[in-house]
Amino acid sequence: MRILLVMHECNSPYNVLPYGIAYLASIIRNQGHSVIIYDMATTHHNDEELFTFIINEKKFDFIGMGFQAAYFHIALKTSKAIKAACGSTPFVLGGSAPSASPIYILKKFDADYLLIGECEDSIIKFLNLIESKANSGFNEVNGLYWKKDNQIFNTKKGPPPDDLDALPFPAWDLFDMKSYTFPRRIPGINNIVRAIGMLTSRGCPYSCKFCFRLENKYRKRSIENCIEEIEYLIKKYHINYIRIHDDLFMVSKERTLLFCEKILEKQIKFNWGCNGRFNIADREQLRMMNKAGCILVAYGLESGDQKILDEMDKKITVEQIYEISKITKEEGMLVSVPSMIGLPNEDENSVNKTVNAIIGTTSWHDKRTLRPMQPYPGSYYFDYCIEKGLLKDEDDFYSRYFSSEKKTVNLSNIPDSIFDKVLYNANQKLLKKFYEDALKSDLEMFQKVYFENDSKNFIPLR
Repeated sequence: MRILLVMHECNSPYNVLPYGIAYLASIIRNQGHSVIIYDMATTHHNDEELFTFIINEKKFDFIGMGFQAAYFHIALKTSKAIKAACGSTPFVLGGSAPSASPIYILKKFDADYLLIGECEDSIIKFLNLIESKANSGFNEVNGLYWKKDNQIFNTKKGPPPDDLDALPFPAWDLFDMKSYTFPRRIPGINNIVRAIGMLTSRGCPYSCKFCFRLENKYRKRSIENCIEEIEYLIKKYHINYIRIHDDLFMVSKERTLLFCEKILEKQIKFNWGCNGRFNIADREQLRMMNKAGCILVAYGLESGDQKILDEMDKKITVEQIYEISKITKEEGMLVSVPSMIGLPNEDENSVNKTVNAIIGTTSWHDKRTLRPMQPYPGSYYFDYCIEKGLLKDEDDFYSRYFSSEKKTVNLSNIPDSIFDKVLYNANQKLLKKFYEDALKSDLEMFQKVYFENDSKNFIPLR
């Protein structure tokens, strides 16, 4: 069969390989099918161009698209273009947003089918049914939703892939890898790098109330399998920086240390960054990580107020936030601290504590600002909003959702009338600190060049 997978526009200058599509493309191709990826995130083609492409190509046996909740409105427009062009070709949706609200999304997007969860296993059975043009047998496909006679039917969600080593590597060759590895500067590295991301595990053992994930079960690849992928990326695409996009890379101290030991043992030369956790990291891990090339750790700070951390079930303390950030910097790595505003019981004092925590921990290599917590469908806080009468349903949420920078629902004790002003003032303070730090850093760099003839750390500003 000839299959089209669509990556919708992301309106971002920074390209991150869509791993869900990339893994599915490998699985599908290994079954003997032809796969074409229409990547609007890198080409920035519009929906009209996608419509024309599908019409001109004339024959696909299957068209698929996945998306996250933050891209709901973009994906909805793109789905209309696909439906207008695809005729009788099955149009299938997947990804985190459809998995959280399958019935709503199936109706809203007028798709033919929808697969929930990590569907590397279910996609194979589903494609076999499509290829055989069977009108039955859908009950054998786990996590499938479909429409028939104006009714929606579904099967029970199956287990996610457990043996991640058994999965093929992502189908990098089906993407414009020049767009995903374009030479650029990475904070913490003084030379131009070719960067890409990868996944060494899936899922997360924690259950923060603001979060929704495709699968709750945490699974990890073997270190040997990860190293094989790293070596391939370095050899094939000349990669020298890898951002590990695991929900939580530092789950196990033993695994983190083994990962670093293998890199050092094999003398693999590259830099990398990952997501850590304040209640897991310690100096031994961080020192080894830096020796193995790690230059950045992103920790979910979320809030600088202990009562808010407890409310969201974050399972970290304010003391850990300051201590581990300090140790991470002492061990030679940058610290990134994503944070939010707008949770139950939060007040202006809570926000001030969060601003102070960011200022006291981040490395200021990026614009670290606050964003409103979004109660995305599938999360604990979405159900909380329904229960409290703050939201009616998914349609109510998405009709209000404007941007990740703008509140959708205010769960805090901060009145709606001043919420945006409180957020604006907090971010004004953070941005002022960022630019003050950037000015100081740039002037120090120029001083070394002008007065010490030291250009080894000089980064041209234009």
